[in-house]
Amino acid sequence: HTTFGLGNHTISTERWQYIHYFDGSAELYDLHKDPNEFVNLANDPEFAGTKTKLRQYLPEEPQWKYYVRYHNYKAVVPADGSAMKLFDLAYRNDVNEQKNIAKDYPEVVSKVENWLTENPPGTKYLTMAD
Repeated sequence: HTTFGLGNHTISTERWQYIHYFDGSAELYDLHKDPNEFVNLANDPEFAGTKTKLRQYLPEEPQWKYYVRYHNYKAVVPADGSAMKLFDLAYRNDVNEQKNIAKDYPEVVSKVENWLTENPPGTKYLTMAD
């Protein structure tokens, strides 16, 4: 298991490479047939069972209630009710998500908070449309 950024994880076995992103999207590669990882099998129904099996190894991360992708932003909502964290995904120099920009973009924070209130999610990994 490897973690890269909040809510992004990779689960690797001898045969499979499963990458689960904070917004719920995923990649799945059969390393025996596709060692260079060119063919993403994540959306192929034939491999749904493999995805489910690998997904059980993802860390639960109980400290975070939601991860939300909104355009180039990543909102991370703490489970303890403290302030939301906001990161600019287009800002490539912040790959480790060290710069919380929530105070600089209160309108984005408000929009995400309102969306979560109006659309109670059934999962913690979300993508918000306009």
